[in-house]
Amino acid sequence: MAPDAPTVASNLNRIVVEYGAGPWADDALLLLTQLYFAQHDPAQTVQAAERLNRDYPDSPLRPRASFYGGRAYFELKNEARGCELIRQAQDGAGDDVEFKNQVSFYAARCSPPATATTTNTTTAPPTDTGAKVQPPAASRAYAVQVLAVKSAAQVDDMLTRLKVMGFEARVVRDSTGFFKVRVGRYATREEAQRAQTRLKQRVGGQPFVVDEP
Repeated sequence: MAPDAPTVASNLNRIVVEYGAGPWADDALLLLTQLYFAQHDPAQTVQAAERLNRDYPDSPLRPRASFYGGRAYFELKNEARGCELIRQAQDGAGDDVEFKNQVSFYAARCSPPATATTTNTTTAPPTDTGAKVQPPAASRAYAVQVLAVKSAAQVDDMLTRLKVMGFEARVVRDSTGFFKVRVGRYATREEAQRAQTRLKQRVGGQPFVVDEP
């Protein structure tokens, strides 16, 4: 018979406390983070995630713990700290495309971090030679939208399905709070329409082509 969740948590905490300098302590903390998150206990989740970040700064498991910790902070209405941890997860995602997509979904709710304003030196205006300078032509791209929902679970499921099928998908959030799953960034509408046909055949639904700046 498999042990119940409290027993598992107790055993993992014992590893952290009694074998904190051992090779499995950070693994135990990550498992605790995931266990508490699955039990809908955001306070314990952030405590375990923060401890892993604090006590094991060189652990390769920090991005995973930060991902769950950030989501737990969102549940606790602490958007600022949640976004900090989500950015940490994003920075450490490495080459794991699926994990990157999961983190990017939650990163979409965070504003870019503020950057310092630099003072530009004033330069003299260019001499008017009489020639008219043409502005560069605006580049356009096209994508195929396959889903627009507010459910994180639906988005995660669709991203996973598309990845398995070999499609490069991403999430775009609009001002109404909808998360839109889009595939590709094509130079021509014809390319996007061909991808639309493949997506309709393999994924179903009503995918459609959208313009992107």
